[in-house]
Amino acid sequence: METNPFHQQIIAQENMIKRNVQMEAWAPFGEGKNDMFANPVLKEIGEKYHKSVAQVILR
Repeated sequence: METNPFHQQIIAQENMIKRNVQMEAWAPFGEGKNDMFANPVLKEIGEKYHKSVAQVILR
């Protein structure tokens, strides 16, 4: 299922947790849309934990 910081699929994820199903992301980087790798919030999180924006997104 497509899931990324701008398309989180929260209801679907809650449903999968109830059924003990592991979510696997399709397009976790949002196909490069929305200038995701330059997003200030994701950058700030990465800097706080010494990780790249890509690592933050995948986590």
